[in-house]
Amino acid sequence: MGINDALTLLILRQLVGESNVLQALLEHVSGEGSSDVANRHGTTKYIVRSLRTRLYERLGSPSLAEELVIYSVPIILKVVEPVASKNVCKLCGRTGLYLESHILNSHRDLVNHYLSIVKSELKKMIEARAVNR
Repeated sequence: MGINDALTLLILRQLVGESNVLQALLEHVSGEGSSDVANRHGTTKYIVRSLRTRLYERLGSPSLAEELVIYSVPIILKVVEPVASKNVCKLCGRTGLYLESHILNSHRDLVNHYLSIVKSELKKMIEARAVNR
């Protein structure tokens, strides 16, 4: 597991239309309490904490996970268009509760496309920071 897995997890959240969860996670890793951000964004503190924990597990480091969220979530919110809403995949019409798994398994090419875009944007950001030092 690694950065690709962590980015895929975040991209899938946006693809299923859970930008509110990503925004809450971003605010939480920036120092706000999980209950406060969850209430403000219409989700639960358990969802926010669970996503944070899954990222920690994939990356093996809380600080790396937090840095990845801080830099990647704004890019994901900007470039990744949701393809599901109200438990319906807009690409093929499938309904169900496990749309993240469905999109990952049935529309992997789309996930990989967005993964490459996000990684490219992150690389540009890192290179720009290195030049400005």
